[in-house]
Amino acid sequence: MGPNHPCAPRSRQPVGNPWFVETALATFNRKVGAVGGVFYGEDGGGFLGLLQRMEFHRYAWELDRTGGKAQVLTGTGTMFRARVLREVRAARRSGELGGGSSYYSLASLTEDDEMTKAVKTLGYRAMSPAGCAVTTEVMPTLPKLWHQRLRWQRGALENLRDYGWTQVTARYFLQQFLMGFGALSFLIYLTYMATYATLYGWPGLSPFWTAIGLIFMVEKTVSVRRAGPKAVLVAALMVPEMLYDLFQHAVYFSSLWGLIRRSEEKWVAT
Repeated sequence: MGPNHPCAPRSRQPVGNPWFVETALATFNRKVGAVGGVFYGEDGGGFLGLLQRMEFHRYAWELDRTGGKAQVLTGTGTMFRARVLREVRAARRSGELGGGSSYYSLASLTEDDEMTKAVKTLGYRAMSPAGCAVTTEVMPTLPKLWHQRLRWQRGALENLRDYGWTQVTARYFLQQFLMGFGALSFLIYLTYMATYATLYGWPGLSPFWTAIGLIFMVEKTVSVRRAGPKAVLVAALMVPEMLYDLFQHAVYFSSLWGLIRRSEEKWVAT
């Protein structure tokens, strides 16, 4: 969700800011239809857990930079205006929105992502202010993380397919395109490095790619500074997160291929 990564996590035991409700109520107005939490990863999970916490901290950092405009209303903790929920249900029953005839779409793998689009389609804003911090679980193993992220990514793609191109979904389509473009660019870069190393015995150090790499490292490091010194050190090393990004890219392409083939993807509890 990645961050871009696209669907918010949920936790068995949400823990967060004790002033969540007060902060959310203060955020609501006529234009804000829902207020979601800013999610952070729980402690534990070893090195894989640390990488997930770094990912979540980056999303929180991005939220802070954009004034709390939520990309997705997290399943860990979100408040809706009752009137907005009634409008969502009415829009589903009238056919303005898909997903059945109730408040939530039971057909969606990622109902929180779908609800975000539903609220925005009806003309309301979705916010995630810094005061609505919540803590969510992290996946302790790669297989569990794979199943979780595959469901998130596949659900996000299916929701876009169902909603189609609209004023609301345009930015989400752009995000998906940039995710794919970024993944391909990263693979091209790794191929270039490997080819150069094979031919000349050492990795190529292109001034252009070196400059891009330095900018990338600075951004990665600055964006996790609130996660602690260990996170900053791992970000500066770059290699662990490069491998983590490769994992995320594999999830993206697997989800896209599954969508194209229309293979069935089930909701698997984590």
